Amino acid sequence: MAWLSDSLTTRAVTILVAPDPAEKIGLTRAAATAWRGSALRDIGDTQPPDRPARPDRPPLLPPRDMPKRRAGGSAAGHIALLHALTPSEGRTFGREELLIEGEGG
Repeated sequence: MAWLSDSLTTRAVTILVAPDPAEKIGLTRAAATAWRGSALRDIGDTQPPDRPARPDRPPLLPPRDMPKRRAGGSAAGHIALLHALTPSEGRTFGREELLIEGEGG
């Protein structure tokens, strides 16, 4: 892929306007590799689109045909599942409560 101007924001916008999920994945991996390898140094100032592109007709499946989500047997999988199930407000409230108690204590 030839980039019009090689900046992080240009690549991000290119990813956002790509309608094909497989293309988005490839572009994302290429941008991440360039960023990690220092081949991509400029942040840029390209503005994002109002909405990301989507496939014209995404496949619609009944619930019974959807892939099953698994937590996996690893500790990381269990942590990810718990994180997904815990409301973010509860996690934030817990931190604030600890900060308040720490200040007065």
